[in-house]
Amino acid sequence: MIIVKLNGGLGNQLFQYALGRHLAEINQVPLKLDISWFDKGIRNYELNYFRIKAGLATQEDTISVTKMTTRWRHRIDRNITQKLLPYYLKNHVQEKNTGFDLNILKVGANAYLTGYWQSEKYFKPIESVLRSELLFREPMDEKNLTLVQKIQHVNAVSLHVRRGDYVSNPEYRQMFGTCDLDYYKKAVALISTKVSDPHFFVFSDDPGWVKENIKVNAPTTFVIHNQGTESYRDMQLMSLCKHNIIANSTFSWWGAWLNANPGRIVITPEKWFSDDNFCSQDLVPSGWVTM
Repeated sequence: MIIVKLNGGLGNQLFQYALGRHLAEINQVPLKLDISWFDKGIRNYELNYFRIKAGLATQEDTISVTKMTTRWRHRIDRNITQKLLPYYLKNHVQEKNTGFDLNILKVGANAYLTGYWQSEKYFKPIESVLRSELLFREPMDEKNLTLVQKIQHVNAVSLHVRRGDYVSNPEYRQMFGTCDLDYYKKAVALISTKVSDPHFFVFSDDPGWVKENIKVNAPTTFVIHNQGTESYRDMQLMSLCKHNIIANSTFSWWGAWLNANPGRIVITPEKWFSDDNFCSQDLVPSGWVTM
């Protein structure tokens, strides 16, 4: 059994699920998700919006895989055997850094994984499987369906601005920072040279700021109505646009990845982290444009 501990927002949850799904396929074992982190109330579990193939891990499942019991055999295993194993073959596998780690794909058939796993390289071999599962379950409401019709009849380009806790949380502000206006101006200019008559659909967790600051010399629609538990709809709408300008955000990363347009242009910031201790070289898929 593969168990993946989920945490963070929807984008992070999708990365964690994608790796777990791949490891379950490699080992031909069930995948289960540990959602206990969400008991803290910081974020919500959101993978239930998709047609995923994974159960929810019970406490007994976690104990069974990690062998965190008082049984003498399990104590010996934890204190002797596990310490002799490479980190990726231990019962509890923890992410070591933010770059892609090929060894993680050697994880055995019984493992509990903790980390973010932010690279397409962890799941590229099962891309078609994931695309068949990461479909949104529930139909849209009338307002979003009207917007979908608009998106489908123009050369739609999503533009995502992530602010929220990147601005309000000092720790996140130091780690990530926000994409500056110069990045968006350059991205819009590049798209405008490659796409005829683009129509920009602007998404953000700070609608007031984007209305005041994002100025595009082209048709522009600000999408501001999907709030709270409906915010995942913005990811769905981004995925339906023909092209994507994303922020340093796993939320819009997945909006772009789920975009099925074979000719899509995806523009992403070259620098994802303000903190140089974090590596982003494996975060951007091949073919995406960095600037």
